[in-house]
Amino acid sequence: MAIKGFTCKCEVKPMAEWVKEEDPEQCHICLIQPTASAYMGTLEDAGAKDQVKNLEESWQSNDPLTIAEQLDKIKEEVGESLKKELFTLDCFAQSFKPETTTEQQQ
Repeated sequence: MAIKGFTCKCEVKPMAEWVKEEDPEQCHICLIQPTASAYMGTLEDAGAKDQVKNLEESWQSNDPLTIAEQLDKIKEEVGESLKKELFTLDCFAQSFKPETTTEQQQ
């Protein structure tokens, strides 16, 4: 579900490319699990059974890069409306910045 009138201003990268990047402020590998879970829910809601099955199979690999590659592949296989929803999930993951604790700020 996209927010009407909202356009992401981030440059969203392919998830496989993004997951390989090292970032001292964000663990990309740690964000693959919640992103894949969000994909799963979105795909199930859309009735995309083949993509759900493929995502479940890639999950069995326990390899973040394999999962990220599957997320990218899924976006190529689905219709434009669903693809936009999935790109929104990518944007959420890629723009996420963890909060710093009060102790870290001092």
